[in-house]
Amino acid sequence: MSNFWESSHCRRWLVPRTALPAGRDALIETTRWMVVLGCKARMRQRVIATAIVLLRRFALASGSDWDEYAPRAVGVACLYVAAKAEECPMQAKHWVRYASHHAGYVMQLPELLELEMHVLEALDACRVEDH
Repeated sequence: MSNFWESSHCRRWLVPRTALPAGRDALIETTRWMVVLGCKARMRQRVIATAIVLLRRFALASGSDWDEYAPRAVGVACLYVAAKAEECPMQAKHWVRYASHHAGYVMQLPELLELEMHVLEALDACRVEDH
């Protein structure tokens, strides 16, 4: 039987709000933007929630490097990874199109695929979410 208090989620990812990087406003704005984009793409709520958890974990794992990334690009990458994880996959080219046409953020396919690797690398491929 598993014990939540001994899980990697509890030990590594449960931190106070003050531990978030300095760009907290950008993190909140990106979260709101991801909800809109996920709804436009007709993703399930679970996919959007998983993407938000991934974004927050990426910001925590990146620390001071969070400022080097475009928050909306990371948001699209988190949605892409979350859709794969929750078995609602959508091709990367469709995420790029949705971000461009429906949400007003222009990005290229190679940028999305590279950010996917950065997100997975920053999370050490720790893909267990409790939400």
